[in-house]
Amino acid sequence: MAHTDDKHSLERYPMRLFFAVICSQLVSVSGLPAAEPEYRLADPDLELVLVDSSPDQSFLSMRTDTSGRLFVGAREAVFVYEPDGKGGLLPRREVYRFPADSWVYDIEIRGRDLYAMTNRALYLLPGAVTRRSEIAPRRLVWGHPDYHPHQCFHGLAWGPDGDLYLSLGDMLVFYGDFTRPDHWGHWTFFCQPEGTRVPYTGVGGVLRCRPDGSRLRVVARGTRNSCGLVFDSRWNLFTHDNDHEGLPLDY
Repeated sequence: MAHTDDKHSLERYPMRLFFAVICSQLVSVSGLPAAEPEYRLADPDLELVLVDSSPDQSFLSMRTDTSGRLFVGAREAVFVYEPDGKGGLLPRREVYRFPADSWVYDIEIRGRDLYAMTNRALYLLPGAVTRRSEIAPRRLVWGHPDYHPHQCFHGLAWGPDGDLYLSLGDMLVFYGDFTRPDHWGHWTFFCQPEGTRVPYTGVGGVLRCRPDGSRLRVVARGTRNSCGLVFDSRWNLFTHDNDHEGLPLDY
């Protein structure tokens, strides 16, 4: 489970936000390390620290564990920053590398296992919280159409029932009459046990499955591109819909 009680939940969320602010400002448009961010922090007890920068990595997703490790998903790789014992982090180490342009959109942790959400599938990386070699990934859920690397699987969150919740975008933005209310697609998800098929009718939405990738079920459907996914301390589930507000006549 991701949360044990409200106190621990409240302690985790500020850390995730803190690192998200850092990592989102690491690389400038020119590809050179970004200049010192011009931030004015309203809380005098907070401090902004540069963790890493890179001219050739796209830092996309982040998750911390209770030992202070920071796991970061990039365009192909999952990296880890280990605590240095002095309040900081050691240089990044590669945990696992997926094929080119896999886009690791989100990461979750369960015990010593990492869950990595690429644009095409949900993977389990057994023991990858502490293991740094000989990691054998297991593909748990996959099967939606391959349309665009940014219209795909996106977010992960552990629910109160022990299920892992997944968000995904609309794979059919290239097709259909968006002035009609019936913009739906039909495809098949594959999950666990191996060979299990789950038919799906919809566009973007939210799914849930057991930690082993079994019992895949639909939670919500009808969104265009739900990316972030998070439960609050009362287990209300939040996401957003990254819609085409800039093209209202087309979508």
